[in-house]
This record gives sequence, structure tokens and C-alpha cells, in this order.
Amino acid sequence: MEKFQESLHQAKKQHHVADHMIYVTYNVVKDPRLLLSAMNNVLNSLTHATDALLQYERLFKRIPAFPTNFTSKLLLLKNPCLKRYNLSQNYVFLMNELHTIITDHKISPVEFSRQDKFVICSENYHMKTITINKIKEYLVINKAFLADVDKIVMKKNGIFR
Repeated sequence: MEKFQESLHQAKKQHHVADHMIYVTYNVVKDPRLLLSAMNNVLNSLTHATDALLQYERLFKRIPAFPTNFTSKLLLLKNPCLKRYNLSQNYVFLMNELHTIITDHKISPVEFSRQDKFVICSENYHMKTITINKIKEYLVINKAFLADVDKIVMKKNGIFR
């Protein structure tokens, strides 16, 4: 199995975990902290799908070797790949938004749950709210991105399922 195929498989697995957390586990537990964990899985899924696409591009020498940091991957996805495959800008915006929220969460001094929301506060008490409906929107966009990447790397490679 090629490296890009493994990354795509891992992306689909992370999406499935996030989907299960939101549509099954959250309905039973009702703990808003699960929203943050599901969001983290959505970001991981997007990152692995991006890795699959970039590894596919690298395999055919369309892009140079790239560092493994988030910003470099996002720039490579944004510039050559979005245009070449006519992908939506929403994917880049979503990845950037999720990365910002998760980074803010790591450095935030205060976080709390209120009703069905998870709230993250910065040092100057600027609040970001995570809701289940927002995570569901993220899952829909992620699913579309996975389908686009799957179509690009698998179908063009002659691999049909």
C-alpha cells in the first residue's frame, strides 16, 4: 500500500471516529467536552487527507519535498492543489479555523461547559463557542473533502472500489 493510500485510510478512520462521537456517543453522554474531542478528530482527518493529496502530488514530482508542519502543508494545499483539482477554498478555511480553535484551547486559561456548548476563553476573555451543530457542519465539509481526495488519488490511479 502506498503512503498516500495509508494517509487516506487514516483520514477516513478519524472521520468515522468523529462522526460516531457526535451522532452516537454525544447523544448518550451529553457531555460538551466531547465536542472538542470530535473537533480534534475532524482536524486530524483533514490533515491526513491533506497528507494523502500532498504525498500523491510528491509521488509524481508535481511539488517539492515539504516540511511536516501544519502551515507548510496548508500553503501547499492552497496554492498548487486547489487550483489543479478545482477544490473548494472552504477546505482551507475549515482547516485553519479548527487549528486556530484547538491552539487557542491549548493556551486558554479558562474553559467551561454551558448547556450544550463548550466555551473557550482567552486571557482577555474573548470567547469561542463550540456547538454540536457547528461540529456537524464541519463533518459535512470534511466528508466532501475526503470524497474529493479519494476521487483524485484513487480513481486517477486506477484503483476502484
